Amino acid sequence: MSAGSRGRESQSRSKVLAPVFVLSFRHLAKYNTDMNDKPDCYGKMFPDLDQLDDNRPFRGKVFRVLVESKGIGVFGRNIEADPKAWEQCVACECYRDCYDMSMAKMLLRLALNN
Repeated sequence: MSAGSRGRESQSRSKVLAPVFVLSFRHLAKYNTDMNDKPDCYGKMFPDLDQLDDNRPFRGKVFRVLVESKGIGVFGRNIEADPKAWEQCVACECYRDCYDMSMAKMLLRLALNN
């Protein structure tokens, strides 16, 4: 792949993702003012993958991630969901907003890491 085509691919990807990030930032700004009204677990369904360490499970409210490594290679990845925690989340009055916030945070983290 030439440098020119990589640049066009990157620009194309940016154009596609730009609306997602705009919506995500608007969502974050909207709820930043009234976060005191939300449960402590708000926006934390997924683990913060920036804090992920090999061979140590890392949890969000619902999802757990484990990257198994020996030496320099990764030999296993495991993602689990806690069904009881998921049922609690779905029953919560903040569920949809919390899910949107959790997804927005994860998308922004992915964008920053790529």
